[in-house]
Amino acid sequence: MRIGHWIPCYLQPTRLIIEQTGLEGVHLTKLGHEYIPRTCHTSGMDRACNNTMWGALAMGLDFLCIQGSDMVAARRVPDEHGREVLQPEPFIHKLLETALETEATMTTCVSALRVTPPRPSVEPLRVEDIQTKDRFQCHRAGTGISLINLHHVRDWGMDGGWFLDVLTDNGRQKKVGQDIYFCRLIEKHGGTIWADARIPNDHDGLYYPGFDALRAAVMPGNGDDQKRKEA
Repeated sequence: MRIGHWIPCYLQPTRLIIEQTGLEGVHLTKLGHEYIPRTCHTSGMDRACNNTMWGALAMGLDFLCIQGSDMVAARRVPDEHGREVLQPEPFIHKLLETALETEATMTTCVSALRVTPPRPSVEPLRVEDIQTKDRFQCHRAGTGISLINLHHVRDWGMDGGWFLDVLTDNGRQKKVGQDIYFCRLIEKHGGTIWADARIPNDHDGLYYPGFDALRAAVMPGNGDDQKRKEA
């Protein structure tokens, strides 16, 4: 597989992001894939997303991974002084595994959104799935750490406008995030969105530990805060 990894940045990429791309390159190459990382500086996310999608399609890539520079797939571990620090780890292979098994158009991780109170970045088909399953189908999902099947996108026959911030619904226009717009496109073209909750990650200080089959990670906004309780 030819897999692109795009990291849109408002500032310079962090040390953790740089470390993560190195890990991804080594891991995916060992698995026999071609890894193509890219970053860019942007103040217009919808334009940057569309330009990247166009480039990925033109390059003939199979999948495109999008990772916001304020997110890192990492596990909290103690350092030599006993303080918790983030340790990046490869994650694209997990999203790819889920994408191939489910034939999803987009596969995404579960993270915590920067809202008050914090809530999950995904909207499951069944609310209870987020507490009981490590992978589940969604209505909507953020693209903070996500993997897009470009073969599906090619079948749409579009040459742009995959990510916009205005949605027309029943003749009325409303402001939306570009990730929600993309989810609506997937739905329109008969595709599916799946969440892979196995990936621990940090979203600008909001940590999600990843789903554990023995201990379900309860997300904010689902009846509890970021505690873990027995499944």
